[in-house]
Amino acid sequence: MAGHKIRAKRQSSMKSAPAIAFDYAPSRRLAAVAALMAMLAVVGVLKSGLAPSPQVILTVLVPIYAMIGLRRFLVPPFVRVARDASGWQLVGRAGDGVAATLRRHMRLGPLLVLEFALAPRQRFRCVLTADVIDAELRRRLLLVLATEPQAQNL
Repeated sequence: MAGHKIRAKRQSSMKSAPAIAFDYAPSRRLAAVAALMAMLAVVGVLKSGLAPSPQVILTVLVPIYAMIGLRRFLVPPFVRVARDASGWQLVGRAGDGVAATLRRHMRLGPLLVLEFALAPRQRFRCVLTADVIDAELRRRLLLVLATEPQAQNL
């Protein structure tokens, strides 16, 4: 019986979401995979048999858009994510905090994606991989996310 009481206490303490905070740095591995995909897209354009004019245009545009996207991914506006009793907080490079609402979270294999709403039309996504957060932090974050309601309109 005593074992059942201890187990029940542990389960009830897990239902209340603990405060959590972590530094966010984008995954360099994920960026490398995206860069490789952009290079393969250029090779695909060159091998496609398109007329020379569209081929040249696409061969120039694909790397430009890839670099813009990679820069936006690798230099995020927020470097710290925190949740406490008052809700989610995103902290920028200058140390300024912004209240955020977790719109949804997704597990995509080894990836964990958090999507935050900051303003009516502004959002921020964190893509967390094993090279960004350790296993213990991931486990604690999943416990916190288990108590979060998912937005229905996304």
